[in-house]
Amino acid sequence: MEDPLPRPISGITVPPKGQRPGPTLADSPAVEALRAALDAGDGGALAAFWRRVEESGTPLIEPAPDSPNESLVTFVAREADQVKDVVLLANRVTEPDAYRDSVLRRLPGTDLRHLTLRMRSDWRAGRTPRPPPRGLPASAAHLAERSLAAGSGTPRADLERWFGAQACARPDPLHRRAGGWQALVTDGSWVELPDAPATTVNPPPAATPGRLEETRFASALLGNERSVWTYSSAAGRGDWLLVMTDGEGWVRHGLIDAVLGGPMAAGLLPPMTAVLIDSIDVPTRLRELACSPAFVDALDEELLPQLAAAGLAYAPERTIIAGASLGGLTAAYAALRAPHRFRNAYSQSGSFWWPTTKTLGEEPAWLNRCFATAERLPVKLRLEVGLHERGMLQHTRHLRDVLLAKGYDLSYLEFNGGADRLWWAASLARGLGARIGGFSSTS
Repeated sequence: MEDPLPRPISGITVPPKGQRPGPTLADSPAVEALRAALDAGDGGALAAFWRRVEESGTPLIEPAPDSPNESLVTFVAREADQVKDVVLLANRVTEPDAYRDSVLRRLPGTDLRHLTLRMRSDWRAGRTPRPPPRGLPASAAHLAERSLAAGSGTPRADLERWFGAQACARPDPLHRRAGGWQALVTDGSWVELPDAPATTVNPPPAATPGRLEETRFASALLGNERSVWTYSSAAGRGDWLLVMTDGEGWVRHGLIDAVLGGPMAAGLLPPMTAVLIDSIDVPTRLRELACSPAFVDALDEELLPQLAAAGLAYAPERTIIAGASLGGLTAAYAALRAPHRFRNAYSQSGSFWWPTTKTLGEEPAWLNRCFATAERLPVKLRLEVGLHERGMLQHTRHLRDVLLAKGYDLSYLEFNGGADRLWWAASLARGLGARIGGFSSTS
């Protein structure tokens, strides 16, 4: 099927920038109690505070005094250098556009840096407190330039400090990683408040691990070659085929077995086969996952026929294409361009703002307008987006409204987080269940 509208001339894949409100800051009762003890001359108060932090781990979570549905979340770091910033990188909550509200405060006369956010108690996010490096990494300078080119009004120095901290981010040494399913998803740290929805991420029993096989896929249409992984549960290939972009992220640390194999072993999802497609590198990803006809055609005309010839032949009604961020954009685009192949699309944090418009007369949200223009197709969609994703949230809500107005079969979820693999992993099985049965379509 041809695209219903002409493709954008620019096709720029830099997310649009604009001043953002920044996090909602608060005062931590624990930090204020420490401040009062130090003012009263309690010489052992600081050491006692750090002992409690080491015992409990970070962040410190305290109830908001005037709201049963909110928490005060305090991030702390030990930093004796009086002039060095310690930046909190909390997915889509702290931002370079609000740099000064993303820097931990120094408690005078101590090595304590702290920052308290007031958050709804179902928040889940990846995060890392980290000082920027002494020198500016080349990647940080490049990202700062991209942000400025996309319209960011943040001073260059703050952008460079932010992306410099991002470039050298490491797990918080005071955070407890051991035993959490999140460690399969991220090498960094995370925060998960008490009301965050339960997750089905769980490795299957040792006796029933899934099977993961890696092959190479050479595409004449794309002119490149990459790895493709095929995953199936211990119960077999099943009646559903799941095609996922950014496959390299799902195979790390056995994540795909925990995300899909666990729920399948528990009977929460029917057995299915997942095909996980490597993105090769960042430039290739930016080119191929921005509503690329060649990429979708390569799946339709090359990859899936090859899989069918190897015994993985599935009807389009039982084929799901899924992805996150630009991959989520591509999932919805694949259903539009190749409904004869993909009757189900699952988008997590889809980049429906695409493209960033730099050409006079060009409009954002090209794919939304395509769905509004085209005749309704026999496809079903699942959209998920984080409440902290701002531009993505706006354009995903718009696409939701377009699809509902056109009469599409749609399930939809807004979660309290950002464009975050923690959320994508946590909700994947439920999102799939909303499309194929096993979970409520409203969850």
